[in-house]
Amino acid sequence: MELREINVLENGQVCPECNAVIPFNKGYVSWCDCGFNLDTPSAGKTVTKLQKLYERLGEKRGDGIYKKLSGQQKLRQGPSLSKGMAFLLASLVHLISIGSLTLGIFFVIFHNNNYFLLAGGLILLGIAWMARPRVPALEKGEWVISRQDFPGLYQVVDQLADAMKVTKIDGIIITGDFNASVTQIGWRRKGIVTIGLPLFSILEPEEQLAVLAHEFGHISNGDLTRSFYIGTALYTLQTWYELLEPVPIDEYDNFGLFEIPVYYFMVFLAQIPYSIFFLLVHLLFDASQKGEYLADNRAAKAVGYQHLISTLKKFQFEEAFHLKVRELAVRKKEINLFEAVKEQINSMPVREKERLYRIAQLESSKLDSTHPPTFNRIQLLEKFRTIPDVSAVNRVILVKMQKELETQHSRVQDQIIEDYRYYLNMW
Repeated sequence: MELREINVLENGQVCPECNAVIPFNKGYVSWCDCGFNLDTPSAGKTVTKLQKLYERLGEKRGDGIYKKLSGQQKLRQGPSLSKGMAFLLASLVHLISIGSLTLGIFFVIFHNNNYFLLAGGLILLGIAWMARPRVPALEKGEWVISRQDFPGLYQVVDQLADAMKVTKIDGIIITGDFNASVTQIGWRRKGIVTIGLPLFSILEPEEQLAVLAHEFGHISNGDLTRSFYIGTALYTLQTWYELLEPVPIDEYDNFGLFEIPVYYFMVFLAQIPYSIFFLLVHLLFDASQKGEYLADNRAAKAVGYQHLISTLKKFQFEEAFHLKVRELAVRKKEINLFEAVKEQINSMPVREKERLYRIAQLESSKLDSTHPPTFNRIQLLEKFRTIPDVSAVNRVILVKMQKELETQHSRVQDQIIEDYRYYLNMW
């Protein structure tokens, strides 16, 4: 990227693109209405192979999905050919896994006198074990908070579940992430809502409810069931690929005459599970994007579109939170991290908030690689303007929930700072 010299004036700077005067706010990015210096990408952000795949799909098909949905009179959940094909493909993967396990057991029990078949059976059993379906579980350091300690919080999620006509969740986890999610853990598929305290700390009570309503919207859509069935198939395909893919050729000191054909044969075999993986992701992409819009729509019916829009706009403050974490970790200040972030956001210049809002209009601006652009989600909510007939949860209970969450500030702050310092020491 070509660097341009910016002429500094007494009350601002001159834009090198259009020669307009850029207002100056100390401590914030100087940008121009023409788009100069508008976006400052985060450095060192790790992008996985799967995230890159989703980002490429988003660039090609994301805008088309938005236009298709915005042209409808109302959003509807329904069957689709791609969704049906994805289920069939995932079923094929599961059948192959079961077949490998069954054949391995058959060889080991009934052909153990044939060393060749016995070895093949043991290999099949090993592959079946390594590629076995994994179910989500609690991560190290996570635990489900009790209803006795957080009665207001559980009352909110119970009333919201009733209002949205979904099954009540089994537990809640409070973390230091700038996010929220809903998942099912264990083979008993217990519903768990994860609340990221950094995000909830900058939201008003109604906005906190809007986040929960969006997550419950995924339950209403049936997204959790699909993600478990197809997600385990994707994990199996990934395991097969990693088992078959040989070490890159440039890492070998030398190749024997007979090693070359074997190497390329393994490369060819590895492309089979990867190709199925690639096809599954393509089949799922449209449904995944539509699922986010539908979850927004169902949430708006429960809490109102205005609260959801104001919440989506505040996701743009994540970088401000991480900057404050770095400041506290390095300077070791004894202050409340969450109150400091909220104070910084409240004192943020209007122009900086405008910059963040404009960034949200960029195609690449998403909560993560699997979500549609935030600006598109806001536009669709404004188009349908869904307002609930009655409030899903009384505000008195929402305020009680907020106060219960505030009791966790100290614990979560200590964990966030400790994790960040550990990360610094790693480098």
